[in-house]
Amino acid sequence: MRSRSHLPAAASRGAFTLIELLVIVGIVLLLTMVTVRAVVPNTEARRIRESARLVDQFIHGARARAIETGRPFGVQIVPRADGKAFTLEYIHVPAPYAGDTLDARARIVGYNQNDKTVTIELDDVGWQGLVQAGDTVMLNHSSRMFQLVTASPGPPAQWVLSPVDGGLPLYAVGSEVPYKVLRAPEKASGELELLEPAAIDTAASTVGDPNIVPSAGNIAFLFSPGGSLMSANTPETGWHRPNAPLYLLVSKVENLTADAVQDFESYWIAINHQTGLVVAAESAGPAEINNATLINHLTHSRLLVKSKFTLGSR
Repeated sequence: MRSRSHLPAAASRGAFTLIELLVIVGIVLLLTMVTVRAVVPNTEARRIRESARLVDQFIHGARARAIETGRPFGVQIVPRADGKAFTLEYIHVPAPYAGDTLDARARIVGYNQNDKTVTIELDDVGWQGLVQAGDTVMLNHSSRMFQLVTASPGPPAQWVLSPVDGGLPLYAVGSEVPYKVLRAPEKASGELELLEPAAIDTAASTVGDPNIVPSAGNIAFLFSPGGSLMSANTPETGWHRPNAPLYLLVSKVENLTADAVQDFESYWIAINHQTGLVVAAESAGPAEINNATLINHLTHSRLLVKSKFTLGSR
């Protein structure tokens, strides 16, 4: 009888068992999940840091164009309803309007002592389509500024002006004076989209060290031809000449304002109001924050980034 030969057990196995395959697949999935969890936060942090760098460069570009063109140039930030903004746009100030002729004049018609407004008349027609309510008007080459409240085409055209400083001009009714309209900023070519998940938190962005938590809303600012921060527009102040730096907070879009302020991955962008220089710095980091201490933490964070103005900023 022919004898049978038996192969060793180890040599006779040609494949893994189902249980062994499931164990291997489980290990691979576990390692993948751990790797993804470790990589995703780092990726988000890099994108926020890169977005802050892009915002810094975009603002520098606005300042450079103001200096190059000799005209005010700046940036506008329009957030969505929750105060988070993802897009920055360039804005510029159109050429002022001073009448249809070199010797154009405005006639003082009267004053309203109740609402502190002054009414003027003009024979010019070229302002239609250029000038609008909210524009700034200067009379008789004075530094006094008025806001255009209403404008009726006439003829003659009749404008109602409200003094920015609350006082009335000392011009006799019936007198004729030169005038100039400083038109409101308009959108210019050029915009920046932040990288997900980065956003600018307008509820934490404002001018100076606030006594109250800022309100979310539109933010805009203009650089002068000399490079300084000429004017800024925030929900609290409207257009004004800033007397302190402007601060913008770049953070994760899902962060609430209190979380964004204390997140190490958030970045502050600060603009020096006197020189127009721009710096970027990480947030001050974790702290126990509630409604009572948020203002203090905002102030502390801004003071830290403000100190970088003296450390070789651009």
